[in-house]
Amino acid sequence: MTDKRCILVVEDEPLVAEVVVDALSDTFRTVAVDAAAQALEHIRLGGVDLVLLDYLLPGGGSSLVLASAEAAGVPVVIMSGDAERQSELSAGERPFVAKPFRIEDLISAVKAAIGDGS
Repeated sequence: MTDKRCILVVEDEPLVAEVVVDALSDTFRTVAVDAAAQALEHIRLGGVDLVLLDYLLPGGGSSLVLASAEAAGVPVVIMSGDAERQSELSAGERPFVAKPFRIEDLISAVKAAIGDGS
């Protein structure tokens, strides 16, 4: 078994999470959670190389996940279906993938953010 980088997928929609995990699992080790509290725990424990974050989680907490990941030096790719907030959420160098997305675009954004040119 190879040492795959770990992608933490934070997505509350089960079908979206399943598609994302399936798309990334050939190249990366994936861990999927559906709530901010779970994501914060994974980040705290370490071993996460990138967070793929649905910014509009029920119950909120996405901003806490974002801040925690950034404080830990873990890159974040934000996913959101809220097109009006895209410019706000993707401010600076933070990658943003608009939902609905093409799998190829998602994989490219993840690889670019994690520094994997393959």
